[in-house]
Amino acid sequence: MLKLLNNVTVIPNLLISQKSLKKAYQLCQPLDEKDTVYVAVSIEFDIKLITNDKPLYTGLRSNNFNHVVLLEDVVGNLPNIQDSF
Repeated sequence: MLKLLNNVTVIPNLLISQKSLKKAYQLCQPLDEKDTVYVAVSIEFDIKLITNDKPLYTGLRSNNFNHVVLLEDVVGNLPNIQDSF
């Protein structure tokens, strides 16, 4: 998890366009509106959204939003931390 968190960047809201926010809202509104900003960041910067929210993951994928992955899949693909020492 430390390797994963070392690569986390905080994005100020002012860097997210209204276009990305609108598209994200349309995707999230039937699922959970509180996730809109996270999806908007993914859209704005063309990056994968990592989530542990399986209903969000399934809902986004069913709406052809493929820039989302489950946290368990990411962690499962990380090299063993013991191999780093």
